[in-house]
Amino acid sequence: MASNRDDTTEKSQESDDPPGPDGFPVIGNLPDLFQDQLGLYERCAEEYGDVVRVDVGGEEFYHVTHPEYIEQILVKDDAKYVKGDFQQEALAGVTGDGLFLSEGEQWERQRKIIQPAFFHERVDEEYTQMMTEYAESLTDDWEDGQRISLHEEMRALTLQILAKTLTGQDIRNKETAIGDAGHAITAKFGGSKSSVFLPDWLPTPTNIRYKRTLQQFTEVIDGMIQERKSDDTDRIDLLSILLDAEADDGSQMSDKTVRDQIFSFLLAGHETTALTLTYSWYLLSKNPEKREKLVAEIDEVLDGRTPTMQDLDELDYPDKVVKESMRLYPPVYNFFREPVTDVEIGGYEIPEGATLSLPQWVVHRDERWYDDPEEFRPERWAEELEDERPDYSYFPFGGGPRHCIGMRFARIEAQLVLATVAQEFELELAEEDPLELVAAINIQPKDEIPVRVEKR
Repeated sequence: MASNRDDTTEKSQESDDPPGPDGFPVIGNLPDLFQDQLGLYERCAEEYGDVVRVDVGGEEFYHVTHPEYIEQILVKDDAKYVKGDFQQEALAGVTGDGLFLSEGEQWERQRKIIQPAFFHERVDEEYTQMMTEYAESLTDDWEDGQRISLHEEMRALTLQILAKTLTGQDIRNKETAIGDAGHAITAKFGGSKSSVFLPDWLPTPTNIRYKRTLQQFTEVIDGMIQERKSDDTDRIDLLSILLDAEADDGSQMSDKTVRDQIFSFLLAGHETTALTLTYSWYLLSKNPEKREKLVAEIDEVLDGRTPTMQDLDELDYPDKVVKESMRLYPPVYNFFREPVTDVEIGGYEIPEGATLSLPQWVVHRDERWYDDPEEFRPERWAEELEDERPDYSYFPFGGGPRHCIGMRFARIEAQLVLATVAQEFELELAEEDPLELVAAINIQPKDEIPVRVEKR
């Protein structure tokens, strides 16, 4: 994204209030939000700077897009911020009492309980083999010249991997309920749709489908919990950790709390990695010279064998591809925080209880930090170039104490899947239609991306 902003955090200002676009009476900038949410973010940063006030239906939002201020919010002053009412009201029906929205002591306890499931040794030694096995199983079903739906294939794959690693269960016969829930949530929270602002109890077609599919997903997870409870096998996956966890008083998590945790991880965890892979394959197909470089390195290092965790030390380019894909198309394109006290950001006074928006979509495309930011250049992630950029000019997994707990898992999964699939197939776009996006909970392709798989 081109920017007219100076490369400085200093501002001369006549008011303590940040600048921002004028809106309509009562509804503020809602029409712009509905029409083009990502475009609104870009215009705000381009025209008004690194701290921008936006009226959304009478509620004040503050967009913050300078890495220094983002680090201040997420890391240095993180105790002054919570997820806030905006996310609680919007997402409580999806994540419930899970780690994503919990705060304070409840969040600390949950994070401590869940962390062992994502320890390095568990990811490195146990999960990686499952990742490649499922990826090979996927390609075993492909035929040369077959046309597939890219995003749906990646969704199915990452859901199978996550369910197996975190619950120990194969859900290949239960994918429909989870996939339907993902589609319904996208429809409900699509940024261009007014449905996100309508209460869940209103019987619109979108709400009816949303509630029905969430209930079906809930039933699937309840079945998984009951199946695990009846299994005496000693396991150390996330589901077992949650079921066995005890508080200081000896009490255990309720089935609902366990369900909310598994629900959040399965739904959010598989979708973000599926999108990373979808956009990676899309970008590689649009840039065949980059794909050739990826394949050449994979062939040289692996020579036809299945990749392992140890191979990632030599497989440098898959990591660069994943990083660059998540720069251009960060699945989580915006973080929100709410200050619990009045704060100062960039010289502006932000009141307690305001909603702060930290849009990766804007920061990751800022030409102050990235040359030719719209171009797909995995090479920009060479270590010496990466070190030149400020911290939090890139933050696809958030930052500070509340950074994504599955960050390492997701990055390794994406790299191993790329290496496994690229050995066997090239994925070519079957149509040249421009990629249109929907800003829902994640950045989703508006339409399916058809690709043709060609045997190498």
